[in-house]
Amino acid sequence: MLRNTWYDLDVTSAVTGNGVVAFSFASGNADGAYDDSRESGGYAPRLVVTTGTGDNVLLNAGDISACSTTGAAQTAQLIAREPGMVMAGGDLTDSGTAAQLANCYDPTWGQFKSRTKPILGNHDYITAGAVPTFDYFGPVLPRGTGYYSFDRAGWHIVVLNTNCSKVGGCQAGSPQERWLRADLAAHPNRCALAQYHHPLFSSGGRESSNVRPLFQALYDAGAEIVVNGHNHQYERSRRRTRAGPPNRTGASGSSWWAPVAVHSRAASPSRRPTARSATAGPSGC
Repeated sequence: MLRNTWYDLDVTSAVTGNGVVAFSFASGNADGAYDDSRESGGYAPRLVVTTGTGDNVLLNAGDISACSTTGAAQTAQLIAREPGMVMAGGDLTDSGTAAQLANCYDPTWGQFKSRTKPILGNHDYITAGAVPTFDYFGPVLPRGTGYYSFDRAGWHIVVLNTNCSKVGGCQAGSPQERWLRADLAAHPNRCALAQYHHPLFSSGGRESSNVRPLFQALYDAGAEIVVNGHNHQYERSRRRTRAGPPNRTGASGSSWWAPVAVHSRAASPSRRPTARSATAGPSGC
């Protein structure tokens, strides 16, 4: 090393997961070597770690805003400092009215509208047809159906509408189930993540058996992750070997991650959502 010289070292291969990574400098000189610096403050030696631009980060939460609470404003502060795509996981307001969207959602999570992908929940349909929510998001949310897919950072992401009675059902052979199987078949080489509001499995007691055919289609295609809302809690299940109830006592070897539910309305910090990105599965995702 020469003094007064910057050295760039690519340490990507050494960082394989979360935690502390230690580096040391060694000398090939048998007499040894010493590295030190007299600089301090802004001139002190520094290690700069770049983790990306947020393309591989999804920020997920459901049951987002209620005009009677400050939860949405508090969680919006967390989202504001995190890069990544915002997945608004359904029940964006209490009743899905235009006034609630304008006065409660828009001033808080609405500031991230340009990077938001919406999911429809049951509260959004309290207003007939969820029309104000479709109006608010425009072409991002396909009118009338509310299900769609897109690609992000090497992943294929599917958004489903589990308000089944509003979209012709969720049963096998329904328009949405047929669309889902065709969509997954068209992206066989992509790691797949699905998000929809109502969970098939949850310890919170608000499961929906109506979504089983959609879950089965995802399982059959080897999808990696399912993210849900609806239940007012955070929960994640272990990897799956079948499309039955989760085994919460031991890990299995399949490439399936069972439902996650995040609720953002509570003001308690322990209940607030945090930034999460997809983790690597056995299939290489």
